[in-house]
Order: sequence, then C-alpha cells, then structure tokens
Amino acid sequence: KRIDQLTFTRFIAIIVVLFFHGGGGVYFQALNIFPLSALLVSATTSVTYLYALSGFVIALAHYRPNEKFSFENYWKARFVRLYPLYLISFLLVCYYYMDFVARVKLPKTLANIFVVQAWIPEYSQSFNFPAWSIAVEFFFYAMFPLYAYWAYRQSTKKLIWVSLILWIVTQLIHQTLWNLYFPENGNFLVYFPLFHLSSFILGASAGIWFLREGREQKINPRTNLIILFIGVLIVSVYVIISRQVPQLPHGDQLMTGFLAPFLTLVIIALALDKTRFSGFLSLPILIVLGEISYALYTLHIPVKWIYERALENLNRQDLFSYTYLPLMIVIGLIAHFYIDQPI
Repeated sequence: KRIDQLTFTRFIAIIVVLFFHGGGGVYFQALNIFPLSALLVSATTSVTYLYALSGFVIALAHYRPNEKFSFENYWKARFVRLYPLYLISFLLVCYYYMDFVARVKLPKTLANIFVVQAWIPEYSQSFNFPAWSIAVEFFFYAMFPLYAYWAYRQSTKKLIWVSLILWIVTQLIHQTLWNLYFPENGNFLVYFPLFHLSSFILGASAGIWFLREGREQKINPRTNLIILFIGVLIVSVYVIISRQVPQLPHGDQLMTGFLAPFLTLVIIALALDKTRFSGFLSLPILIVLGEISYALYTLHIPVKWIYERALENLNRQDLFSYTYLPLMIVIGLIAHFYIDQPI
C-alpha cells in the first residue's frame, strides 16, 4: 500500500526541521540564499505537511471498509512504529541532564513517558522538545479508527467537505485566540493537539478518496504535474512572503495547519504522478532516506546536545558544522535498520 514517491518527501521535511533547529552547519550556509533561505527554515510548514501525509498514509494502510478492524493489530503496529525510538530519545535526554533530571517534577516526567506532554502546555517543551509532535501523532492514531468507522457510511464528497469545514473552523478559532492570547499562552496555541487535527483529517480524507476513486482517475500526466507545481508554488511563495510581511500569519502560526489544504493537494498530485519525476523519487536510496526520517526527527536534538558537549570537551567545536548532519544520517540508518525495522 506504500506509494514510494511520497516516502522521500518525509526526509526533505525532516531536513528542514534539522536546519531550523541549528543542525545544518556548512550545508545550510551553502544554501542560505534568499528566497531559498526562507524555505530551508520553514519547519512549521514541514510539520503540517508531515501531519497531512500521516493521515494520507494511515488511510492507505488501515482503511478497510470490507474487513473487520483489528484494534489490537492497529495499536500494536502504531505503538512499535513510534514508541521504541521515542523512549530511546527520552533516555538520551535524561543522560544529558543526568545531574538535573532527578529534580524534575514527577508529573512532567510521567507526561513524557506516557507521551501526553503536548496536552499540558507547561510540559509541552520539556525533555526532548520536538517530541511534543509524537504526542500529537498518538492522538491522531486514537482518532483514526473513529473517523474511519464514520467514513465507511459517508460519501467521498461529504468527507471532503467535512474535512475542509473542520480546517476552516480550526483556523478561525486558532487565529482569533492567537491575536488575543499570544505570546503569554504560546505553548497552548502552538502545540495543543486539537489545533493540528484538521491537517491529519485532510490527509486521511485525501487517502480515502485516493482508495475509493483517485487511483482510477484518468488525469493527463502533464496536467497532474502542473497541479503539483502550483501546489508547491503557492506554499513556497506564501512562506517567503509571510516572512517579509509580519501582518500575515507566519512562523509558529503556520504550524497548526494554515497551509494544510495546499499541502494535501501536493500529496494527492504526487501520489497520482506516474512520470519520471516519481520514478526518480522512488530510487531505492531516496526511499531509504525517507524511511529513516522518523529516527532523524526523534533523535536529532538529544544527539545534537550530547555531540556538542563531547566536542566542547575536546575543544573541537569547529567540527560540529561539518559532521553533525552526516552523523545524524548514519545514526538514522543504524536506528532504522537495527532498532526500528527489526521491532
């Protein structure tokens, strides 16, 4: 059920997150030219893309209207996909803060162990701070069976309209609250799982459409590529312009799905694409890079902290800029093939 040309796009989104978190080094510096520079640090939009893609992929894997839904198999698959590497990243952060971690409040520690920190604004950035999004993913996984059961009895047209209305309502509520309560309630407005649900539902609805109707669509390959290009162009232009015009929603405001419909359009167009472009994206080496993206995302902060400290102790901080990104790719490969995949 995997669509190979989508897999590598995860890696691109994760690399943008690494750049945003200061892990690009000389590789980011070489590409840090306007307007590309704005896209290279658009991590908030990358997170939205990953949520929409997650919904699309989960629908491909688990939407089975003619089969009995196995909650046991579903949760077993979802749990082993996320939690082992998540736990390793948590333990690495504990190692990094070894002298301090015993003094952390027990509820904060438990919130991270049970992956619910995103629901508690004051805990959302604790320990491995990017891991708040894993808590959001677990929420999506909990919601999908309910959405799938409801979707079995609905028309495709209704699913699309409901997902769009949910997105509109979410954006209206979020932008209103943002104008009233940011920055004093920033952690709630940026990380609270309910604000991200519309991105996932848009992706899941797109995945159901793809399974029901999309695969049979007779779309001219050139027309589909144009749609793909327009979707990417709209997202890219908005990200660039919004950084120059602060009156527009920008930065963290974009993380809660502001561009989700256009990113979902990109996912659909790429899933339907059968040209050489998708053939290139389906090269085995690119698929492998896409498959290690979760390991990169989950581990990149604790590895960064530990590696920086090690280089500081060796008085070789200059090495970080050249070696961190290649090191993370190697660690991602090891984690994927020797931890993630065997489990």
